[in-house]
Amino acid sequence: MWKGSIILAALALPATAMAADPAIEDLKRQIDALQSKVQALEGRQQATEVKQEQALTEDDLKGSMPGSIRIPGTSTSLKIGGYVKLDGVYDFGGPSGSTASADGIPIGGVPVRDNQFQFNARQSRINIATETPFDDIKVRSFIEVDFYGTGGNEAASNSAGIRLRQAVVTAGAFTVGQTFTTLYDAAAATETLDFAARPGETSIRQPLVRYTWKQGPGALAVSLENPESDFTGNVAANSAVPTALGSVPNPNFDHVPDLVGSYTYSFDWGHLSAQGLLRQVSVDNGTVEDSVVGYGLGLSGSIKLGGKSKLMFHGLYGSGIARYFALGFGGSASFDGTSLDAQTAWGGDVTLQYWWTDTVRSNVAVSYQDVDYNSIALASANKELMSVHANLIATILPPLDVGIEYIHARRETFGGLDGDLDRLQASVIYRY
Repeated sequence: MWKGSIILAALALPATAMAADPAIEDLKRQIDALQSKVQALEGRQQATEVKQEQALTEDDLKGSMPGSIRIPGTSTSLKIGGYVKLDGVYDFGGPSGSTASADGIPIGGVPVRDNQFQFNARQSRINIATETPFDDIKVRSFIEVDFYGTGGNEAASNSAGIRLRQAVVTAGAFTVGQTFTTLYDAAAATETLDFAARPGETSIRQPLVRYTWKQGPGALAVSLENPESDFTGNVAANSAVPTALGSVPNPNFDHVPDLVGSYTYSFDWGHLSAQGLLRQVSVDNGTVEDSVVGYGLGLSGSIKLGGKSKLMFHGLYGSGIARYFALGFGGSASFDGTSLDAQTAWGGDVTLQYWWTDTVRSNVAVSYQDVDYNSIALASANKELMSVHANLIATILPPLDVGIEYIHARRETFGGLDGDLDRLQASVIYRY
């Protein structure tokens, strides 16, 4: 009996297994589907984590200044900028070099060769800016160079030496280093293709310590700036007496820094800025020691004319201040061998900037400088300088400008000699 039961059970096993096969297969399919879903979820999670890591990395590298990056492991942001500029210039009269500087125009019938053309890229510029937060203040630095240092040759390499333009640190209200004088109003500056300073500009750069107090739309700035006594006179009077060791000291002698101040106020229609200057001009040639006080007052501003067009102006008047005009060095005083005499100087410029479209504009600028020399001034000293610039500039791409400019300049010396310059210039500027 039991043998029969065993035989029947054995015969039933295959049938039971066969009946269970569909359920097992279905379970396997469900397990495979779940595994696929888990793998898909893991893949999406990994992709999300990668994106989050990338986003965190980009945020970490993003600096606090537009276009800057954060130096890894620090709170300092770094930005590199500048531009590449190529100038092509054609002089109708005598050549004046790579810039149309009015103070170097040939005068008095000096033989010149007309109709000269040249290319140069020396105005190209490199600058580095940083910004670092410290508690409630941000410390910023700025270093800028161009290539108007020692010149190279045009026969082979066309090399040009690097020249320091600015090296300055700003912390809160304080600025220290080399930058533009406080007399300079950047908001009233003219856009020209010619790199030479205009006669009426006060765009000199020098080491200084400046404090700026801002309140609403107004800003008061006071600075102590590097002194440099400048004067003219006959050669014998300007010659220094050798010391006991045989060396010849520089007769220009400085005792105190120049004191410069400005107050700027912004309006809906533009801005106005008033400037003041107090300085000392000194001489010590080993025999005679003397000094005079120089002072000056300036006014500048801009007036909106609709759209982006505007009228800009700047004027400066004073005694013993000619050095602060970009082309006025040497005219602050005269020296007759026994005493210094401060000389009156005045000048300025007016610029109309008109925007034809959002990317095309023209600038027409007239600039003038006059120094009232006394009878002991050198005959070659510049009495009057004048320039006119007219240009058309187009922004082809956000970083790319092209333009053409006509320049006329005139120079007259204390001795009555004069000369003119006429130049046509085309430029391409790529900013980065």
